[in-house]
Amino acid sequence: MKIGLNDMLIGSDLRNLLILLSVVAATSVFFTILAVKFRPHWSRRRAIILAALPIPAAIWAGCAALVIHSMTASKQECGVDACGMVMMFSVMIAIAAAFAFLIGLVAAALANQKYKT
Repeated sequence: MKIGLNDMLIGSDLRNLLILLSVVAATSVFFTILAVKFRPHWSRRRAIILAALPIPAAIWAGCAALVIHSMTASKQECGVDACGMVMMFSVMIAIAAAFAFLIGLVAAALANQKYKT
């Protein structure tokens, strides 16, 4: 069976997506364990939300910086439609970060349920 270039690229994209989602889930679990250990007086909801937030918040900050840079760029810097494409890309990545936040919430909730004493 011969595998073409498109098959390899699709597999690579799926692999990268799974790696990203597993990193988000792992950091959410890690921060949940830290919250349970060092801040036991925090409510369950607060610990879960703060544990799921670091990676999506960093992605959202980067997207906001790209949008602001695109909005303040001059006409010469943007060219034909480069700034519009950058802003659309930023919005798409911000939406993906929202899904990553939801996955982090689920992972943090499961970890909080297991490690809460």
